[in-house]
Amino acid sequence: PLYLRVFIKSKIITTLHELQHPRLLPFTDFLSKLNIFALSFFSHRVILTSEMQYMRIPDLYGLKSRSKIIPVGSNIDFFSIKAEQKISLRQRMNIADDETLIVNFGMIRPDKGLEALLRALKGMIMEGYKVKLVLAGARPKDYWDEYREEIFSLADKLGINKQVLELGFLSEKDASFLLSSADMSILPYAE
Repeated sequence: PLYLRVFIKSKIITTLHELQHPRLLPFTDFLSKLNIFALSFFSHRVILTSEMQYMRIPDLYGLKSRSKIIPVGSNIDFFSIKAEQKISLRQRMNIADDETLIVNFGMIRPDKGLEALLRALKGMIMEGYKVKLVLAGARPKDYWDEYREEIFSLADKLGINKQVLELGFLSEKDASFLLSSADMSILPYAE
């Protein structure tokens, strides 16, 4: 952005999306903030995707006057699903009629709060609720095996591993069907 602003004399608009990131290295948070600052400082306008970003980023970097919130819409088209298709889908996943189907959908990463969701699921089960959690989304190769082990070790430790199902990446149509068949979707970001 600095080069474009100084030498090309272009107007720069930066969109900040998915500011959370896996904390793989101790300095990742610092580098992330430095990168956001550099992008934002040299931009004429900054587009944020949520109220949380608006409240946090402008306070840190003095960007309120140049910031605008444009919420991210769903990138999953709606595909109509019939009642018998919902029943069939739930049966294929071994989800009983009296069980609540909770879906966690999106790229599966350490900053998405799955640990908190698993603990909440355990609490629901302890209260007598019949629930199943389906994890559906892309699994980044650079850390997936290790993170998957952490998640399923926690589920095992909590005694809920039979209530957690991993589907991985889904086509747009399958994702639409799954979300339409769910009783609820929970996306508990860590921050």
